[in-house]
Amino acid sequence: MHIDFNNYTINNKSPLRFQKHQSENRQVSTASEQYSAKPINLNNMPVYYVNFKGKESKKTLLSNELEKAFSTKDNDLKSKYFKKLAQNYSLVLRNCTDEDYIKTVQTLLNNIAFDKYQDKETFENQISLLSAAIQPDSDIAKYVNSELFCKRAGNFLYDDASTVNKINRILKYTKAPLPAIKLEITSHSEYPVNVLSNFADTDFVFDGVEIKSIEGFLQSLKEKDPQQQRKICALDGLRAKGMGKKLNKQRNYDFKNLYWQGKKIDRLSKDYQDLLKAVYNARFKNDSNFRFALYYTKNYDLGHSLGCKDEKRTLLTENEFINILKNLRNDLHDFNY
Repeated sequence: MHIDFNNYTINNKSPLRFQKHQSENRQVSTASEQYSAKPINLNNMPVYYVNFKGKESKKTLLSNELEKAFSTKDNDLKSKYFKKLAQNYSLVLRNCTDEDYIKTVQTLLNNIAFDKYQDKETFENQISLLSAAIQPDSDIAKYVNSELFCKRAGNFLYDDASTVNKINRILKYTKAPLPAIKLEITSHSEYPVNVLSNFADTDFVFDGVEIKSIEGFLQSLKEKDPQQQRKICALDGLRAKGMGKKLNKQRNYDFKNLYWQGKKIDRLSKDYQDLLKAVYNARFKNDSNFRFALYYTKNYDLGHSLGCKDEKRTLLTENEFINILKNLRNDLHDFNY
């Protein structure tokens, strides 16, 4: 398969021009080669120069950048290389309509995507490149090993829906089943997942107490005095977490006996589970941002790897947290917006 790519220009704010390498007869690797356990021979791949015209004009050999990223075994260097590629070349790939060039990039990325030394950031940058290369109706099933892709994609928790959407877009063109992908809930995640965090800002009233964060409510359960509880419930998530740590040190807290409005509650009791469900339900009914965030994650599984799994050592385990969110999400169809 020969490439004729002379004087191809993309019209945009920063014009890009591709020029074919002097070698005229370089071949694209076949699908059978890419499924081989051996790395693809980059010497058989088409080579392109990329000219960036702007304040700082630079000339880069794209295949050299790919080969550099592919060949290194240093995880940190590999991550940096692919981050650079994802940032600098996504626009190029997204605007490129030459079928052979797209297939070349897909083949390269497929070969790289299942590197056993790969970390999450490197994988996500590869996803960005591969997603950018795909054009509508691309027959990339020939160039992406969907079974390996699904396995690799399911190895990570993702903290933003954007990466998951890119993965699903790739899978759409491979006609492969969806892997078990989870969105990671943290306060540092991207929208909408960050809104589901207990650290997220909110504002609702529960049992006559104003709640500014779920974290504030949870940490307040360590405090016997109802007035002090109110103050903790009014804190944002980060300050509430800090207050909880102070209470742990002051009272050598054992996570067994909790308190709500002067009533003692056993951490391992059904009463406590009912209390948890009630406060989350109150947020669900009164916080539209929370409801919409749940709605936007309806097609994805949820995870919280930072959460403790031992109910004797935490106010809320990962399973308790995720199950509550999933149950609320199941009720979305009954809620009148």
